[in-house]
Amino acid sequence: MQETTQLTYGEGSVTIMESSQSEIEVAAPEIRFGDYYKAVEACFTARELEEISEGSNAALEFRYSMTDKLDDEDEVQRFEKGIEKAEMLTGSLNSGVYFEVEAEKSVSGGEKSEIDTLYDEVEFQYEIPRYLVAEKRAYYAMTNVMGVCELEKDVDEEADTLSISTRDIGTTLILYQDGKENGNREHSGFAIKTQYLFLLAIVALALVWWALERRNRRS
Repeated sequence: MQETTQLTYGEGSVTIMESSQSEIEVAAPEIRFGDYYKAVEACFTARELEEISEGSNAALEFRYSMTDKLDDEDEVQRFEKGIEKAEMLTGSLNSGVYFEVEAEKSVSGGEKSEIDTLYDEVEFQYEIPRYLVAEKRAYYAMTNVMGVCELEKDVDEEADTLSISTRDIGTTLILYQDGKENGNREHSGFAIKTQYLFLLAIVALALVWWALERRNRRS
């Protein structure tokens, strides 16, 4: 799937190309920016933006490759560690698919330069592959940035899309959590309430003991 967007920026323009391909039997979904103007400003430096605004033409390209497994075992282990860390807060998470991401930019037909991080957060909207769509299912994204995998929560409520706001660009894993598993968090909350009740009971017993002790002393 490929999409081209032409954006006017001052006196110049930016051609934004987004493409997604699949290395598995499932068709690649559409991936887009939530705000293309913000995406442009987050990808180019202030000097480049000034050059574009004065009349230069620029190009921005994002390529996504969907796969269900990674060839790099070290990267797989980094994701596994990231998931283990995230599950301490969210409960059990299930792995969906990976997206290997590449991004490049150029100004005035010059040499292309790779983009590995953004200057500001940008909203990325991932269309969830249909076989992963289900009711009462929450989605997350985890991106590997220089060996560190951080979890990003879905910022919209659409059942068939995952929207994340980030400045990170790298291999991204789509994760999901079903409604049944969300019960883990409810269970944790119940456990905390039980602990409070237990503490209150100890305090109450201590007060009773103190009152009886004081009464015995008066006697």
